[in-house]
Amino acid sequence: YVDMPRPRDPASPAFNELKRELGRLVMEEQQRHANAEMKLSAVD
Repeated sequence: YVDMPRPRDPASPAFNELKRELGRLVMEEQQRHANAEMKLSAVD
């Protein structure tokens, strides 16, 4: 479980880039472990 605090300005370009990158990482890990019992998800 990874909990990341929200920045003061959620519309900032840095926050949006980080959010996209984390989404890509979660999708890659989901594909890598598709046959495993481990489940991954991202919550906005």
